[in-house]
Amino acid sequence: MALPVGLIPTFAFVMTVGIPVTVALSAHLYNRSQEGAMRDALRVAVIEAALLYTVGIYVIWSIAGGGSLWGLVAALAVVGVFCLIFLLAVPLLVGQWLVEHVRDVPSDTALKAVVTGWPPAMLLVFGIFIAPGGLTAGHLFDIEGPQTCLAGHCGIAIGLLAVTALEGLIATFGPGVAGLLFTTHTTKSA
Repeated sequence: MALPVGLIPTFAFVMTVGIPVTVALSAHLYNRSQEGAMRDALRVAVIEAALLYTVGIYVIWSIAGGGSLWGLVAALAVVGVFCLIFLLAVPLLVGQWLVEHVRDVPSDTALKAVVTGWPPAMLLVFGIFIAPGGLTAGHLFDIEGPQTCLAGHCGIAIGLLAVTALEGLIATFGPGVAGLLFTTHTTKSA
């Protein structure tokens, strides 16, 4: 049994909203309880989320019939690593740099603000993903209209490319912009 295509919005929700909210809450709670650096708390929260994601892959593999569906497991693992890099590491690093340099705050303060702003930014990315059809009718891949060729693949909707670029910008810079809203200009302590 293969996974139904209707699970794409659910999977997108888990990757863009579920994981950021869980990681951000866990990181803030751990940081408050341990009084250490936010980077350490974030590391613990990401490990927890990765373990939970691995359990999720196993559950999906089991429901889909197991056995010879190792391609599914590999695809979900690759998507997980891709999301770890492009929906977690890059936005948080870019955001931390942005807040640290614009607001002139210590690195840990900047990271706390960016982690706080990360879930709302990812919620906006998910909202754009499902905007073409809502939760039940369709999603980003249902965008039609004028088409173009990209890297040898023809028939790609120009609207899809534009919306994907917009999502990439929001995912990359959104946590930093939101983090700027959560901080004020202070002087760095030496």
